Amino acid sequence: MNLFQPLKLRLNNMFKNGREVSEILTGFILLFTAFIASLLMVIGVIEKDVVLSLFIYSMSLAGIVFGLHGILGWYQDRESNKQ
Repeated sequence: MNLFQPLKLRLNNMFKNGREVSEILTGFILLFTAFIASLLMVIGVIEKDVVLSLFIYSMSLAGIVFGLHGILGWYQDRESNKQ
């Protein structure tokens, strides 16, 4: 058995589930960006604005939705492969 066989299988599964992985990564990027932007607003680097706060909130909400949708799709695909 090849030493890298488990890694190869994981990578094949990850690319097979490319849509789910990209949704999870997109959700993470949106959440991380919203967190950094809100942190910069609290520190005072970015001027506090209501419109910007609403935009950051919607980015955070979209990140949660994208991430959870990707996780749910990944879980359902994994469960269907077990059967």
